[in-house]
Amino acid sequence: MKLIAILFITFVITSCIYTPAERQFNQEALTGAYNYNNLPEPQNVSNCGDDEIQIDLFNFVGYMLQKADKASLSQLLGLKKEVDDYFNALPEEYTNCLYAEPEFVEMCTLYGLKETDKMEQITDKIYQYAIGHFISTKKEIHQGNILWNTEHKYEDAGYLVANFAKKALVTGIEYVEQ
Repeated sequence: MKLIAILFITFVITSCIYTPAERQFNQEALTGAYNYNNLPEPQNVSNCGDDEIQIDLFNFVGYMLQKADKASLSQLLGLKKEVDDYFNALPEEYTNCLYAEPEFVEMCTLYGLKETDKMEQITDKIYQYAIGHFISTKKEIHQGNILWNTEHKYEDAGYLVANFAKKALVTGIEYVEQ
């Protein structure tokens, strides 16, 4: 009986302090993105969303990197729709939490993003850049896939994604690869 009580107490304490690894991995990716932009490490953004959302976000990023790594030029458009649908389906409570965090708003501002932007507008810019720079984009996606899904270097992956997003959203299409 005493053993059962100890196990129960241990379970209760563990479940109260348990933070899924995925939340920490998402934080590492954010740290990489903030480092790329010479911003202090984010303290509050990864607190948005419950554990289920954090786990789902982590898994979605890995899944999309794998799919994009294998995608042909024509298949990228299908992935764009999948990304749009995923982010448009995120709970409003989660997105409201993000936009309530000054550190998140600061990052968005650096990328020319506003709370009123629709996901389709953002992914249209990224897609246009990716099509115009397909060879370099595929190399970056491949590297991101390795960092995220094989080497588990989430901070490095976040840095890489921030660099790509800056080119796609801020720099725009300056030239088309031959």
